[in-house]
Amino acid sequence: MNPVIHDASEISRLKVPNPATDGLMPFVLNLYRYFEKSLRERGGHIKIVAARGPLAIAGHLRGLTELLMDLKLFPTEARRLLEITTQTTIQWLQAQIRNLPEIEGVMVLDDIVGFLSPSDYSEFAHPFLKEIFSSFPDRVRVYHNDSNINHILEDLSDTGFHVLNFSHNLDMGVVWQRIGNRICLMGNVPPLEVLAKGNPEEVRSWAKACITKTKGGQNLILSAGGGVSPDTPAQNIDALVEATETR
Repeated sequence: MNPVIHDASEISRLKVPNPATDGLMPFVLNLYRYFEKSLRERGGHIKIVAARGPLAIAGHLRGLTELLMDLKLFPTEARRLLEITTQTTIQWLQAQIRNLPEIEGVMVLDDIVGFLSPSDYSEFAHPFLKEIFSSFPDRVRVYHNDSNINHILEDLSDTGFHVLNFSHNLDMGVVWQRIGNRICLMGNVPPLEVLAKGNPEEVRSWAKACITKTKGGQNLILSAGGGVSPDTPAQNIDALVEATETR
């Protein structure tokens, strides 16, 4: 993936894309409809839709280093770019929901938020995340960020999501003590070192530690602390489930 904006002055030419007609989005919507039909024939359906968040999309368009520099050198242009990518996230989620009749939740994934200082977060991330989550009042709202968000945890939890999927590099007990009374935590078994490359006993041990640190699994969805890695063994997933059954 290569940047398509090479100078901050080019941002003014951008507009919010139409998910029904622009880029690859119509093809993805068609795939959704196809797989939804197949799932419904088997008694299931797609329950959650997802989108990258505003800073992640902006980082793809502008280049991550360049975007972070723009926040300081060209804040007006950077803010305009984030307004566009925020609406892109909202409209893309809405388009998916329109094509899938039984959606229960939305998930927004944006690791770049964790790269910002508290003051930059307040200006360039918090209001945009809040706008996104407030656009889906009747859905379960999940936020994924497995970068280092230790310095903005409390502020993040005020943006309006219900579930936080965060990195295994943050201690489950510490995060639970700080914001576990506000939201549900999702994690945080190491996805690569333990869940993918470990054995079932290691998975159970780590999972049980997460349950203990949250006083029996209160406000906890036991899962990977980040995305599930390719080739994760089925028996390790089973071990994760078994850990929840014995708490």
